Amino acid sequence: MKFSNFLSKISVPSAFKAIVVLIIGLILTGAMGFYTHCLVKKQEKRDFELACSEIKNKITTRLDAHSLLLRSSSAFLSASDTVTRTEWKTYIENSVIHDNLQGYQGLGFNAIIQKKDLKNHINHIRRYENLKDYNIKPEGERDIYTPIFYIEPFSGKNLRALGYDTYSEPVRRYAMELSCDSDRSILTKRLKLIQNDSTDNRAGIIMYAPVYKKNMPHSTLEERRKSIIGWVSSPYLVNELMYDILGQWDSISTNRIHLHIHDQRISDSTLLFDTQPNCKINLLETSAHTIFTDIYGTRWVLVFIRHQESFYHFGGKVWIVLISGLLISLLFFLLALSVFSTLSRAKEIAKRLTQNLSENESKYRLLSENISDGISLFEDNKIIDLFT
Repeated sequence: MKFSNFLSKISVPSAFKAIVVLIIGLILTGAMGFYTHCLVKKQEKRDFELACSEIKNKITTRLDAHSLLLRSSSAFLSASDTVTRTEWKTYIENSVIHDNLQGYQGLGFNAIIQKKDLKNHINHIRRYENLKDYNIKPEGERDIYTPIFYIEPFSGKNLRALGYDTYSEPVRRYAMELSCDSDRSILTKRLKLIQNDSTDNRAGIIMYAPVYKKNMPHSTLEERRKSIIGWVSSPYLVNELMYDILGQWDSISTNRIHLHIHDQRISDSTLLFDTQPNCKINLLETSAHTIFTDIYGTRWVLVFIRHQESFYHFGGKVWIVLISGLLISLLFFLLALSVFSTLSRAKEIAKRLTQNLSENESKYRLLSENISDGISLFEDNKIIDLFT
C-alpha cells in the first residue's frame, strides 16, 4: 500500500487523535530536554568549581612550602649565636631550593639594628665583608633599622636590595610587626620589589618569618617583642611565582579558565596576577566563580572566569535527548495514526455488519408475521404443508 493511499484513508478524528499523541510526545521531549539541560548546567558548574578549588589548593600548597622554608631558615639563625654571610650562602645552597621551589627572587635576612649601633654596623660590613659601598637605604634617622643584611643568591638584581631598610616602608613594616607578634609567616600586600627597576611595575609580595634570639622565650606577645632580632624574608614577583605553580594549565584551547588574583578587593590597583592579560573579557559571555582566601595574614580574592563554550561537551547530551525524543514522538505519531485509522475502519465495518444483521432480522420478522396459513413446499409435484 502506497503512503498516499494510506493517508487518503485516514479519517479526520483519527488524524486529530494522532496529532494529540504527537503534541504530548513533543511536550514530554521538551520537558526531558529542559531537565537534562539543568543537569548538564549543574554538572558544568560542579566541574568548574572543582577545577577552581584545585587551582586554589595548588597555590596555597606552594605558599605553605615557602613558609616552611622560611621557618626552617629562621630556626637555623635562632640556633646560632652568629651566622656569617658564607654560612648563610652554604645553608641556602645545601637546602637545594632551586630544585624544589621556584618563583622566588631570593632568601634574605633582615637584622634589627638600633640607632646607636648603626655606624658600627655599617663600618663592620664595609671593613670585614669588603662591601665598600654598603649603606642603609633610605637615609634618615630612625629609632631602629631593619636592613636586608644577607640575601641569596647574592648577585644580579638582588644586589639592589642589600642594605634596604624594610621597616621604613609601611606595607613591609606592617607585615613584619604582624609576623613578630603572631610568631608565624606573613605575606605583605601588593608592593613593588626593590629588585625591580623604575620601569618594572610588576606586582610583588614578600613573605616574612620572625627570628628570635637564642634561648630567649617567645611564648607571649611581650616576650616576642623583646626577643625579636630580625626576620627571614623571601620576595616574589607574583607572575613568575604563579606561572611556576600553575604551569600551562590554562593553555588548552578548550575549557580555559581565566584567573585573576586580587589583594583584599577587586580593582585594577589590587590586581596581583592575570593568567591572560591580553584577553578582553565580555562579561555577558562569561561565567565567574570567586573564592576569598585568608592566607598568611592577608586576603586574596581569586576570580575564575570561563567562557560559555568552556565545558560545553556536556551540551551534546541535551541534543541527544531532544533528537531522540523527536524521533520517538514521530514514531508514536505514525503508530497512533495507523492504530486509530485501523480502529476507525473496524468500527465502520462492525457498524455495517450490525446494520445488515438488523435489516435481515427485520425482513425475517416481517415475513414471519405475514404468514397465516403456514408454508408449503412443492416436492415431486406434491404440496407439502409444513405447519399441518
